[in-house]
Amino acid sequence: NFPAQQQIFDAKERYIIVPKGRRFGITKGAANNYIKMGLKGQFRQGLWGDVVNSNIEKYIQRYFMPHLMRLPSNVWKWNRDPHTIYIKDSYIDFRSAERPESWEGFGYDYMFLNEAGIILKSRYLWENAIKPMLWDSDCKSVIGGTPKGGGGEFQKLYQRGLDPLQVDYRSFKFTPFDNPFVDHQRIRDDMKDMSELAIKQEIYAEFLE
Repeated sequence: NFPAQQQIFDAKERYIIVPKGRRFGITKGAANNYIKMGLKGQFRQGLWGDVVNSNIEKYIQRYFMPHLMRLPSNVWKWNRDPHTIYIKDSYIDFRSAERPESWEGFGYDYMFLNEAGIILKSRYLWENAIKPMLWDSDCKSVIGGTPKGGGGEFQKLYQRGLDPLQVDYRSFKFTPFDNPFVDHQRIRDDMKDMSELAIKQEIYAEFLE
């Protein structure tokens, strides 16, 4: 991971909240980090939460598999239905917001929630599935995505992470200009034809009503 990516996953707080612009790279960074942590035995029970199952399949194929297939076959395994990746003595369950009831009843010690601006619009998912997972464990959570409107749970969590009195929370904000592997001039050129709202939300990760 490049430094801005890894800064997220090295943070020590229990809840890490990351609104970010498109093409920053939090999804790829999370996959890299999960593989590294699994090989080092830094978690046992992991959860990857996402929008739809078709996205999960693509992320596994494109972000996890190229690295896992370079490892000895006895170190990892992928079960496709339901999606679970095993790395040494650890596992990662992949669940989508399409079926929030499938999240219920399990406990984890590490959690990554992708596209939080979308999936946390579901009050049922947040209140009935995710929050109860955190009541009886010290689960660390990285919650990231591009904002999709304001006033929801994602923004509330972000505000808590900005409050120095909330010692379990930490917030970051990144844009695609923090990613050294994208063409920054191409982004600037495209911004000339984008609406102000799209620029603020999709590039600068602002929460907008």
